[in-house]
Amino acid sequence: MWFPMILTMTGALVVPPAAAAQREAAGDTIKAALARGDHAGALAALRPLIAQCEVADAGESRCLAMILLASDLATMAGDLTGGERFARRGLVIAEQHSGPDTPETAAALTQLGISLHRLARFADAEAAFRRALDIRSRMLAPGDRRIAIAAMNLALTLGERGELIEAEGLLNRARAQLSRSPGDDPASGTILTALGLNLSMQGRYAEAEAPLREALDIRARTLPATHPLVAAAYVNLGHCLIGLKRGRDAVTYFRRGLAGLEASLAPDHPDVIGGYLNLGSALGLERDDAGAEAAYREVLNRAARSLPPNHPYIANTKLALGIQYREQRRLAEAQTMLASALAIFEAIYPADHPKIASALLLLAMNDEELNRPEAARRAYRRAYAILASTPPWSRGRIAGFLTIAAHYRRTSDAPAVARTLSAAAAQGVLARLPTIGADSAAAQADLRAFRPVFVEQVRAAWTLSSAAR
Repeated sequence: MWFPMILTMTGALVVPPAAAAQREAAGDTIKAALARGDHAGALAALRPLIAQCEVADAGESRCLAMILLASDLATMAGDLTGGERFARRGLVIAEQHSGPDTPETAAALTQLGISLHRLARFADAEAAFRRALDIRSRMLAPGDRRIAIAAMNLALTLGERGELIEAEGLLNRARAQLSRSPGDDPASGTILTALGLNLSMQGRYAEAEAPLREALDIRARTLPATHPLVAAAYVNLGHCLIGLKRGRDAVTYFRRGLAGLEASLAPDHPDVIGGYLNLGSALGLERDDAGAEAAYREVLNRAARSLPPNHPYIANTKLALGIQYREQRRLAEAQTMLASALAIFEAIYPADHPKIASALLLLAMNDEELNRPEAARRAYRRAYAILASTPPWSRGRIAGFLTIAAHYRRTSDAPAVARTLSAAAAQGVLARLPTIGADSAAAQADLRAFRPVFVEQVRAAWTLSSAAR
């Protein structure tokens, strides 16, 4: 469970033409809140400025920048649906007062795409990002860095949808476009990071390492050593090293990244908390259970002081602790953590969000081992209903169907269901191949990784055959 750090900085503050003293005081409050990572506090200070702007300008056209900033702040504070509402409001303003094919509308579409992406509504996010890219490609001069950034945003969402080859092409074009810019464009580091993460998602870790190291080099040369984006570059490279089975090196990079974040940000800043979450995940993979649990507890302690109780970091940490406790056979403690994580996911995400399905599957397996068969069955059914609505090639759907199929095969009361789910999982694996190049090394690695899917399909068929006899 990784939490890559691609973009960590909130956009610039734009305030309306209110009374100077009042405007400056509010601006100072917002800047101070952002400096300590208090996104909810910054949003609370921004709301009155938005209200003043709307009164001063009935058309609200001058309010757009603040409304888009409010969308970003709401999302960063854990209010994902609030972030979407602000973004949609901004889009209406942009289209009405600037026009459908303007930089303002492209900016609003970009923020809407970001909000939808974080809600895991990737098809809707893709539509918003494609339109933003189209507007910028037509309205801006060739080579404008904003076109490259728009392409990167679209690529990130395509990657989440499994369209990794198209996403890689977009990122390579964006990278080539920025290479014509004089000096080290800061956006180059972001696009190189996105390319590295895309290659990692394809299982091409050896290829991913180079752009991630180049991104780190650019940021280390152009930014202060303790800048959060330098720290984020260490974290993202650490993810790649995990894929290369260099776990100890990865832990070193996670520690460097965390040290940079702690040197430049407030102790309870969300990015610092995220740094501890990543470190805990890496330590867990290295079987340093005590170190991982200590890192996760640090997340919860700091989050309790600075984040809303339903913040995604809290849910993700409880989910990670639940997984760790399950592996240690601390099933009662795992149940508490997993149930709490599920409750948060259900509070902040749409009912069909994949995170909810993941938590349900873990709870179902835990219920089985605690001899609670009915609770397990209910959780499996709910998880299935969510996974059935996701793309067939989704890793989450494939793994989830396999887990549910194994449950039905173990209980021996529905062998036909087990066989159907196993077959659907196997079909999903085959459906993935065109998205990553059917004859590529990545596709072959994918097939090797999913070999248990086909083994389970055979087992399910045997179980059904035995039941028939």
